Amino acid sequence: FLELETNRAFPKTMLVTASGLIEASVKILKKLEVAGIEIEKLPVVAHKIPDPAPIKVLLGMNFIEKVKLIVNGKRNEFNIKDPK
Repeated sequence: FLELETNRAFPKTMLVTASGLIEASVKILKKLEVAGIEIEKLPVVAHKIPDPAPIKVLLGMNFIEKVKLIVNGKRNEFNIKDPK
């Protein structure tokens, strides 16, 4: 899992979540690699997802816009590919 410090003086932003409006820290990652795809200088927010949520990391639109996302609803699966 991606672990970021959340108690430092990073810039803050407001997010709309299923739990309501929250304030979260913003950090620029030098590099993020997911499924062999590397994205550099990616802004991310650090926020604890409360239990019992079945997820620990969400990939945002700023990541998804940089890859090719293939969704197969009939099989309940998705894949990401490097668009290069």
